[in-house]
Amino acid sequence: MRVPLYNRIRMSVALCFAIGLASSGCVTSPVYTIKPVAGPPTCAQQSPDREMLLGLAVSGGGSRAALFAASAYEALGHMRIGPENRSLLEQVSHISSVSGGS
Repeated sequence: MRVPLYNRIRMSVALCFAIGLASSGCVTSPVYTIKPVAGPPTCAQQSPDREMLLGLAVSGGGSRAALFAASAYEALGHMRIGPENRSLLEQVSHISSVSGGS
C-alpha cells in the first residue's frame, strides 16, 4: 500500500520540525549550578548616610505603559519632600525602564 503524497509531505514537515527543535536546544536545556558565597559580595557597599539613593522602575507595554509612566513622573514632580521642599522626582537618581515605559 502506497502512502498518499499529502501524508508524506506532512510527515516530512513534522520530521524537519522535530529535527529543528532538537538541534536548536529547545528540547533540552542546560543545568546551571550556582556556588554559595561565604560572605557579602565584594561589590556591595553601604552608601553614606547623607546621600539618598532613589530608583524608579517602569515596565513596558506600549502606549498604555507610556501614558502610565508619564502620569507617574508628573505625580512625582508634584510631590514635595524634605527640608528644601524639593520635588520627589528631582531626587530620583536611577531610572530603569523598558519599551513603552521608556
